[in-house]
Amino acid sequence: RFAGTLDAEGAVKLLAGAEYSVCVRLHGAVFSVSAGTPAVCIAYDPKVSSFAKEMRLPCISTDELTPESVADAAESLAATDSVFKGLAEKASLRREKDVLSASELLK
Repeated sequence: RFAGTLDAEGAVKLLAGAEYSVCVRLHGAVFSVSAGTPAVCIAYDPKVSSFAKEMRLPCISTDELTPESVADAAESLAATDSVFKGLAEKASLRREKDVLSASELLK
């Protein structure tokens, strides 16, 4: 649990230690991907669902949002996290130096 404010670098560092994240905001999903951490996206906005599709992340519409749907999506990450294994390897190589941007990771 975190109480306080974070800049982008702090958010990425915090997410780097997570098994996965659940993101409603686009920035959360971008920071999670930047940390090499898979995310379950909640599609409150077309930007979030578009990003989730591009990153091959599970995305739940607000109409279908339940604790069970989030748990199911989180379980599906384990089966589809091959993208994130590569991201995590890249992130771990550079984490000490600086924060990775999603565009750097996807090159």
